[in-house]
This record gives sequence, structure tokens and C-alpha cells, in this order.
Amino acid sequence: MVDPNLNHLSYPPLIRVVNKTIKWYINSYWTIIDLLSRTFPVISKFFYQRSINDAYQKEHEAIELKKNDNILHIGCGVFPYSAIVISEKPHHQIVAIDRSKTITRHARQIIKNYELDTRITIDTGNAASYDLSPFTVIILSSCVDLTGNVLDHIISSATPGTRIIVRELRPMSKYIDTYLKKQSTITLLHRYGIFSFPFYSILGWDSFIIKKN
Repeated sequence: MVDPNLNHLSYPPLIRVVNKTIKWYINSYWTIIDLLSRTFPVISKFFYQRSINDAYQKEHEAIELKKNDNILHIGCGVFPYSAIVISEKPHHQIVAIDRSKTITRHARQIIKNYELDTRITIDTGNAASYDLSPFTVIILSSCVDLTGNVLDHIISSATPGTRIIVRELRPMSKYIDTYLKKQSTITLLHRYGIFSFPFYSILGWDSFIIKKN
């Protein structure tokens, strides 16, 4: 349940339009790449390793992943690359969720093809109400609309000590920064700007590394 006293996240009307437009483009781009990657794994290696693998590794170092962490990835998409990268490390549990049953069906097949179904669980769920209590690390993809109570739910419901990665596209990131600085129950540890192919200019994103107090 979202804390009624929380400083809620909101974007100005024009920024909301920009947010939805850019995310539609980004999500369409990656859905095509993800679907192609399902049939041609070399595509995933080229696009993901070239564009975002180093960025994800930087996040993992900043959040100090531990062996006994239980990890939730919100907004996994067809090709759950964040979960796949983390699965290379000896963590106990990785759960990746998306709200679309079609997307999670594809994602389960990808995980099965990679023989990671004993390490990664794919679930269909609403990030604005998902049970966060089992998790010590939460990763929130930039494809998720953060104004739909998702970030509010995470800030309110995450267990104290939980480390959280919030990814948001550059035009909206200053609003995330302002929002996070108003919260009394979290600490902002790091902020990184990510600019790599094809995420230049407004298609880049910021990663906010925060901790629930």
C-alpha cells in the first residue's frame, strides 16, 4: 500500500507526452530486437553487449550485489537481459516481471533456451502492487511508466535496507532526482548518466542507486 504521506511523483503535462513518446519508441525498438534475439542469439550479443552491458555492470558494482541477495527486475521485456547478466553471479533468487502475459511467455522461453530456468523466475505482475517483501535488490527498467504509482509503491513498500536501481530517460530524470531528494525514507547513493549506442542525447538514461532506510 502506498504511503498517503509520500511526496508523489508527477511530470508536467508536456513532459508526460515526451515521456510516453520516447518510451513508445524505445520499447518498440527493443521489442523488435528481443524478438529477433529469440531466433538469432548473435543479435542479442551484438546489441546488448555493445549498448548496455557495461552500463549494467557499473550499476551492479555501485549497488554492491551480495551472494545472498534476492533480486527483483521490474519491466523485464521479451529478452530479460538484466536478469541474464545478474544470473552470471552467484545469487540465490532472481525474479523478473512484466505486466504483459505475452511478453512474459516469450521471456520464459528465452530463459529456458539459455538453461537459466532454475536461476530466474519470470512472473506476470503489476509493479504498482507487487509484493516486494522477499527482495533485497530491486531493478526498475526505464521502459516502465514511473508516474503510475510504481515508484511510489517501491519507496513505500520495500523492506528497509533494500537497494534499488531506478532507470529513467534523460528528459524525465531531473524530476526523478527532485522526487527522490524529497523522500525521507531513502538515501540516494549514486547517479550515473548512460550514453551508449543507440541511447544518445534524449534517448540516454540516468541510473539512480538508492537505499531504503
